[in-house]
Amino acid sequence: MDCFTCLRDPRERVPSHEWLQARRVAYIVQSGRYKTPPRITVSRSRTRWSYSSDWAAQPAHTPRNLTPVRSKPELDGEPLLVRLISAHNLPNHDMFSESDVFATIDVLPFGGHSAPILTVAWPVKWDTPNPVWDSCRLLGEAARRDSDLRLRVSFFDYDVDMGLRSKELIGIAEVNVSELEIGAPPTELVVETVKQLKGNKRAITRLQRMPTSTLQQRKTVYIVRHGESVWNEAQAARNVGAMIGDTDHPLNRVGRAQAERLHAVLEAGGADADALMASDLVMCSPLTRAVQTCLIGLAPMLARRPDARLLLNPNLREKRNLGGMDSSGKWHGEQLAHSVRAAMRHLYSDAPEEAERLSSPQFDLRLVQHKWWLSIEESKDLVAERINELLSQVRFSNDASMVLVGHSHFFRELLRRSIAEECELRGCSQSMAELLKKKLSNCGVARLQLDFEREKPVVAVELLFGTTLVN
Repeated sequence: MDCFTCLRDPRERVPSHEWLQARRVAYIVQSGRYKTPPRITVSRSRTRWSYSSDWAAQPAHTPRNLTPVRSKPELDGEPLLVRLISAHNLPNHDMFSESDVFATIDVLPFGGHSAPILTVAWPVKWDTPNPVWDSCRLLGEAARRDSDLRLRVSFFDYDVDMGLRSKELIGIAEVNVSELEIGAPPTELVVETVKQLKGNKRAITRLQRMPTSTLQQRKTVYIVRHGESVWNEAQAARNVGAMIGDTDHPLNRVGRAQAERLHAVLEAGGADADALMASDLVMCSPLTRAVQTCLIGLAPMLARRPDARLLLNPNLREKRNLGGMDSSGKWHGEQLAHSVRAAMRHLYSDAPEEAERLSSPQFDLRLVQHKWWLSIEESKDLVAERINELLSQVRFSNDASMVLVGHSHFFRELLRRSIAEECELRGCSQSMAELLKKKLSNCGVARLQLDFEREKPVVAVELLFGTTLVN
């Protein structure tokens, strides 16, 4: 039972902002799984708290009696696959910037206030009242009637204070699962917020129930590392001024030549090249050096497949290490697209027509409409959340084959966290241990075979087109 068992329907008795203030305190006081909830007295003027005598009488060291939590919701028919698309107009909970927002969905029995059957989360989106996730979570696999379940979508402000992570409730929306028709257009829900919004603004969220019958558990993913960048060159020369004098460093001349070699390999064709170019989806880090590598190296594919999608996905950005200026972005939205095309014109200042031709593919910018990078060191937990989010996007895509263009440290961490114990390494004489210790060479390509029926889905890795592992 949660804290609101004593109020049958608190939203009918108190204004929504007071009810949410009470719920926010409830999150802090206890986890929502206690059989004996605190007693809550509510008036229209304020929310007053007192605790039941049974709970208050328990010694501090005695574990409270917890209600067992079932591991998965069970549904009739298709499993419950929910796509959380976005939220809009979320109120600010930070003093000097917009909130850093993450989301959770609780699966709850309908009509009561029991503990969640299952809780899933979506990662932090930085400094925005309008976060976009556009990714799915699988919430159930077995048999129970849809009408028995409801979803509670919660949005939190993420904070780190003195190295400790904390969260503050921003708002909540709820919907019955029976109201979500499989494959129907997205559902828009009003978010009841802790802080009242000014004027006539409403906070909303959009989600959708997705079909699962067409999903494929086995995927082929090509990972492509970017070419050498201005940062890489400065790092090799120990030129600190060039390293810290800018952010989001583009390709240098060597990187351009490396991307052009990949271009030539794909244009020449062959079984591996043709298989890569048959992919329906290209996802690319929004950092300039990765987008340039994509536009140059994958140009034969993008020209041959004008229907192929080029999605700029911030989950593919490089790990942000301490002082890693090359891992911070500058622009978002259309400004990002303009900046990349300007960098291409500079890189091809000797061939402006070629720059225009290579820059012609259209970008899908929906995931980079707001700040998508970190300006501080990225913790291991945040990197892990980003990897899990990327794998979820790969798993629940309708595409059986796709290309990911990104960065050496991120790809290495991705492999470390997702390689199955029996994974095979093909296409080189080096060992699996070296794959997890070293990096792909610039513009190197590896083909990954993934099986999402396994806990760690990567079951085979093959280096292609002369790719090597480097320190």
